Amino acid sequence: MLEFFSPEPVAPDHQLLAVVGFIGAQLGRVVERARAKRALEQREAQLSEAQSIAAVGSWEWDVRSNRVTWSDELYRIYGLDTRSFTGSFEGFLERVHRDDRDRARDEVERALEERRSFTFDHRIVRPDGTVRTVHARGEMLVDDDGKPVRMVGTGQDVTEQRRTEEALRSAYEREREALDQLRKLDEMKSAILTAVSHELRTPLTVILGFAQTMQRDGLLLSAAERASFMARITGNAQKLDRLLTDLLDLDRLDRGILEPRRRPTDLRTLVTRIVEQSGIASSRRVSIEAEPVTIAIDAPRVERIVENLLVNAGRHTPEGSRVWIVIQRSSAGAEIVVSDDGPGVPASARGNVFEPFRQGPSAPAHSPGVGIGLSLVARFAEMHGGRAWVGERDGGGAAFHVYLPDGAADPRLGVAARDLAEPSLVEDVKAG
Repeated sequence: MLEFFSPEPVAPDHQLLAVVGFIGAQLGRVVERARAKRALEQREAQLSEAQSIAAVGSWEWDVRSNRVTWSDELYRIYGLDTRSFTGSFEGFLERVHRDDRDRARDEVERALEERRSFTFDHRIVRPDGTVRTVHARGEMLVDDDGKPVRMVGTGQDVTEQRRTEEALRSAYEREREALDQLRKLDEMKSAILTAVSHELRTPLTVILGFAQTMQRDGLLLSAAERASFMARITGNAQKLDRLLTDLLDLDRLDRGILEPRRRPTDLRTLVTRIVEQSGIASSRRVSIEAEPVTIAIDAPRVERIVENLLVNAGRHTPEGSRVWIVIQRSSAGAEIVVSDDGPGVPASARGNVFEPFRQGPSAPAHSPGVGIGLSLVARFAEMHGGRAWVGERDGGGAAFHVYLPDGAADPRLGVAARDLAEPSLVEDVKAG
């Protein structure tokens, strides 16, 4: 409201009053506009502050003119200023990480085509090379005819949030894996106790039974009976010794304190001797096909490899089955293959058949074993820098392969004459 004062009464000047009224109206509009402007600036400042706190920027895309407008916070998120952004959809895509660019384009174009909203995460690359993760949201605005006119939306910097989520997921996965590992260890412990107790109890029972019989009836037994009892006691004691040796070797391998002591060794001689000593030819038809291969290996450990493969073949095949042993030169070493015509190893079990305390599906119920023989086969091969694997024999059955690379002989060890002697091949040794 405007007020005018005069020192003395005057007649009303309607023209002057009209001018003054016009000026007053204009001043009122100016004041209102100023107030509105101040209020708008205050609201924009509050919005900008809120966007900055939440790391959320807003955007608008005029679809027809392909003009993109960003808020200040969105410029800050992208690390740009108004001069370095072309203000178009293509300009936005240029800032998206190249691995996410096609997906971002597809998301927006599909929303445009289907007249719907969208939300997705994508990475951006700032001018300084920093990679950030942005959560994008958009809404489609259409005209009266349903044609797209504008898109409006937000972009939120969720980099730290996603890192935190990923860290939580990783922690959860580690926790779950640890729990799975504890469960497996518990199952393994039970399997170990069951298998070892069986493998220990059986020979101990035999030894104790024959020893007590000899103690009680020794003078009444014939020389042949005493010799038979002693042979049974000795055989079962050797079985216990092998079991304890296997368990100790597995522990030494786990602790990394077992290293190969290499010396030049004729594999054909070594394998032939182990076959003869194992007695497998008494119940299986065994054939050996061997090239004369001499390489530097840890002979006692390779003997255990062959012995365990023969025990495995005998355990998983019926009496009278065929067992083939092949020794052949390989790249920078040699390969030993022990195969049989038994049931074989299913493809689903081949990945874990060399894990300790595992039993294959064809393990006989009356003689389950401990499940460390094949594990030692693989570990002894790895100790030499080689590997072990299992496949299917042509014609059916299992084929266990062991590759042993040649290595430098240990200068502290001599050459064992027995491992360099020229052997005679064992061919088609029939059961019995």
